[in-house]
Amino acid sequence: MRLQTKLFLWFFVGVLCATVTTFVVFTLTRREADNPGRPFPRIVALELAPDWSDADKTAAHVRRMRDETGIEFTVVRDPSTLPVDVTSPGERTLVFVHGLAYVPIVMDGHVVGALSYKTDPPTRWLRPAAGLLVAAIFFLFAARRISAQIARPLERVADAAGRLGGGDMSARANVEPREGIEAVRLGDAFDGMAVRVECLVRDQRELLGAVSHELRSPLGRARVALEIARERDDKQQALDKLATQLDDVDHILGDLLTVTRVGLTDLRKRRVDLGEWLKALPQVESASVVVHGALPVEADPELLARVVDNIVSNARAHGHAQSRPVELDASATGDVARVCVRDHGVGFPTDTLARAFEPFVRGN
Repeated sequence: MRLQTKLFLWFFVGVLCATVTTFVVFTLTRREADNPGRPFPRIVALELAPDWSDADKTAAHVRRMRDETGIEFTVVRDPSTLPVDVTSPGERTLVFVHGLAYVPIVMDGHVVGALSYKTDPPTRWLRPAAGLLVAAIFFLFAARRISAQIARPLERVADAAGRLGGGDMSARANVEPREGIEAVRLGDAFDGMAVRVECLVRDQRELLGAVSHELRSPLGRARVALEIARERDDKQQALDKLATQLDDVDHILGDLLTVTRVGLTDLRKRRVDLGEWLKALPQVESASVVVHGALPVEADPELLARVVDNIVSNARAHGHAQSRPVELDASATGDVARVCVRDHGVGFPTDTLARAFEPFVRGN
């Protein structure tokens, strides 16, 4: 059973039980004097009883009540013609029998006659039942609206969570503002979590792919160098090559961890002066650094240093003249700081240029 249906039933049953209980308690505790219509038969009986033996006075009383109320009263003087319920009314002052209402006239504890008039069938329970029906219909719609308001965003989040758990990384709750502030906060929290999970899964896949791809080449070369070292008497050159390959592995692992940190948004930012920080970097000792004014920035120095090292080392390794320094130019435009690195190498191949900033992309 859906959550909305459960909430709807609980709301409806709860309110309906409260309504019925209130009605029952009210009915049981209601005094006869609380009903304006109840004293009428008793007053009639008290007026007629003292003069019941005098037919003329009784008739005068009946005419007066007929004129005042517009009701056609009939005087029944023979108790034997009265229904049993009327001759034994108990504490009742008004008895309904077959479409007639009887007001028993009691003298010395005995029914000596009655005053009758035509009436509709007793409606003692009809009006309360109609009231309960109207209340039930009203609460039916109210409970449906409330349960839907509560359950709809929860079901949406639950559905999105199920799809996310099933592998659909694009699953989002997308709770609408009209569904309430609390629901929107819940939906936004779930969607934020889903975005982070999607990033984590994507970064993990990219990291595993990069590890398998990037480490295969240096490890293969290291294995070749190791085999050569085993066969040669002079092992130093082969061991040097092996050390170089292991350094490459270490460098690649560092790059992979850096990319993973960036992907996980685990940045440790602090305020630095970009120009002074750039000049102090060991990676740019042999480079030409030009800084245009003070450049305060919020950055992760460790990640930024690896970026600069990557660019400068690539510039030196791929066609840049060793006799000329790599040129770095740091400047600011508005709120954006920019570091330009210029080398004099051959540049990127045309087919690689569009993918130059993707992780682990290499030119030919």
